[in-house]
Amino acid sequence: MSKKYTIDCSWEMYGHVDVEANSLTEAISKVENETKLSNINAEYVSESFQIDNSTFEEYENDDDLYIGDGELP
Repeated sequence: MSKKYTIDCSWEMYGHVDVEANSLTEAISKVENETKLSNINAEYVSESFQIDNSTFEEYENDDDLYIGDGELP
């Protein structure tokens, strides 16, 4: 019988935001405080996908537990 697992993972995105401001300091502040992530023109950083192996404690006794180096099996 199959089981349901929740596997934590992460990846990186790289992009840019166009912003109007009176100074670089103001531009950075606007981007940090006013920009929604969905509005950023961004792309996936190649090979940045990782599985967080430190969160597998709840599956500690599973016979089919996979703990690797962050690579997909």
